[in-house]
Amino acid sequence: MFRFALLQAKELLSPDATVAYVAAPHAAAAITEAIEAEIPLIVAVAEHIPLHDLIRVSHQLVSPKGRPC
Repeated sequence: MFRFALLQAKELLSPDATVAYVAAPHAAAAITEAIEAEIPLIVAVAEHIPLHDLIRVSHQLVSPKGRPC
């Protein structure tokens, strides 16, 4: 639902950064969307993000084109 909005916003505005203010269970999805949209700076504001989500997202950051490992 929001993925289309993020991609559309990127095309229209060409942002340099994005900020995700979401609850911890949704933080990984929000960060992943920003990675897939190739936004250069991603700031996520959330506490208690599950460790396995952080590990999965960090692997996306170091893999080519942000694809899941």
